[in-house]
Order: sequence, then structure tokens, then C-alpha cells
Amino acid sequence: MRGRYLRWISSIEVAAFYALILSVIWRGEKGRPTILLMALVMLGLCVLSNWIHGDSLERVGLSKKNFWPNFKLVTFVSLPFLIPFSVLAILRRGPAEWNLWFRFVGYPVWAFAQDYALLGFVANRLENVFNERKSLIPWINGFLFSFVHWPNPLLMAATFLFGAVFTEVFFRRRHLIPIALAHALLGVLLSLSFGHIRGIMSVGPGYTRRIGTPYGEKLHDRGRKSLPEAGTFEYHSRKPPL
Repeated sequence: MRGRYLRWISSIEVAAFYALILSVIWRGEKGRPTILLMALVMLGLCVLSNWIHGDSLERVGLSKKNFWPNFKLVTFVSLPFLIPFSVLAILRRGPAEWNLWFRFVGYPVWAFAQDYALLGFVANRLENVFNERKSLIPWINGFLFSFVHWPNPLLMAATFLFGAVFTEVFFRRRHLIPIALAHALLGVLLSLSFGHIRGIMSVGPGYTRRIGTPYGEKLHDRGRKSLPEAGTFEYHSRKPPL
């Protein structure tokens, strides 16, 4: 009975968590809390779940003994992507969605918050649900992570792939820090590689409103105004999109 109860509770926690995330994303950017506030709230909810379930530091991914084994695995699976994206970022660097502060400070913090939620919380709750079919969890976790990035095809593909891969790495050697660092680096490289396309790092309604519009164009909550004729793109530092 306890096993069945645990599966139901864990399923409800995951469903409620993703429902909350989607409601924040799809309410639109007006009135949306800052990235920092969302990261703190998300971490708080995940830590609360870990405490209720009695998850150890090792299960959450914060035990120091797994750091180097995890680091080696993360390096092995990330390098084939980091190298070509680094080259692409150098060759195609143009206007960027993110300012320098967010790129090198804010996004690594946001990446850690996402990975704590993805692995320290969701993966562990899914493990409670699919304990006898653990091989399914990386694919389910990757799908859920990808789904909240809809309708951005680039981010959906990237988050499905790396969500699944990093979940598998996490189950083999549980630690969050190397995964979060790789996540942050991959995200920054994607933003630089495709930064000439406005909206490419946005999700939800922000993506549909921004994608393909010139930098500097004023956006409105209700639809986009007609695009001007082809001209130069301008970069304006602003709050990074979710």
C-alpha cells in the first residue's frame, strides 16, 4: 500500500509542478516575475519535496563524493556538442538576446535551478513512480523538460536530448554542479550561435511574438505590428526572455 501511495503522491507532485511552470510561462511576459524570483520559488518547492520524502544529499545530487565521476561523464557526453557550438558561436556571433551579466552570472544560476528541478526533484519523483521501469525515466524527463519550451523548435530539441542524456548521467553518478555548468555553457553557446535570430531563446508566447522580428522593434501584447522593410538590426539590452 505504501508503494502505491508513494507513486500517486509523486505523480501528483510532478504534474502540479509542471502545471505551475506552464501557467507562469503562458500568462505572458507582462507581470511575470523575474528570473531570480522564479529560480528561488522553484528551488524552494523542490527542496520542500526532497525534505518531505527524506531524500539524502546523494540522492538529490549534492554529495561531494560523486562530483568527479559525474564531471568526467558530463565532459564525455558534452564535448561533442560544445566544440562545434563554440566554433559556430565564433563564426556567427551577432546581436544577442542576453546581456553580459545574465549570460555569465544570471544564466548559470538559472541553469542550476532548472537542473535541480529536473534531476534533484522530478527525476527522483519519477523514480518513485517508475521504479521497476527505470530505463523509461530519462525519456520521460526529457519529454517533460522539452514540453515546457514549446513552441520553440530549437530549444525543444535541445532540451529533450540533453534532458534525457543528463538524466541518465545523473542516475549513474549523481551530482548537479557539473551538469549545471555544462547546461549553462551550452545555453550561452546556443544564444551566441543563433543570436542573430531574435526570439530564438524565448518560449511560450514570448517566442511567437519575438521570433524573426528585427532588434529594436517595439513589441505589443496583442499581436505584432507590421514588420518594417529590411534594414539594420539593433541590439538593446533588456530583461532576458524566459
